[in-house]
Amino acid sequence: MRLYSSYSFFGATNVDAKNSIGWESRKPKRRSERRKMPNECFLIGAPEYKYPICAKGSRAIDCQGLMAAHQRATLILKGSRKKSTKAIRDARHARRMSIKLAKKNKCSWTNTRTEKLGRKRKSSRFG
Repeated sequence: MRLYSSYSFFGATNVDAKNSIGWESRKPKRRSERRKMPNECFLIGAPEYKYPICAKGSRAIDCQGLMAAHQRATLILKGSRKKSTKAIRDARHARRMSIKLAKKNKCSWTNTRTEKLGRKRKSSRFG
């Protein structure tokens, strides 16, 4: 099982996205669609293909996909009493990597309100 992919693609799309609305229509839904995409398009790659972060026909990281992966992983961790340890481990990894990749690709949802307004104080919501 290849859990940690090497994220070699740069140049994210939808950098100014403030929510994950619209990601539902662009994400790869079927397993056959997911298998055609490279491992770098998932936070957890082959053979599971969990947490897609690239759109269907694209190999570029999508900020809305990163946000959707982060939100889904957070929901899994909040209800973690009923989940298996593997699901919890995968969700922690997905949440950590989604934040890391979002910062690297300068997605706007990782910024605080002060950064969006252009004030001098620079702080980040996630560390």
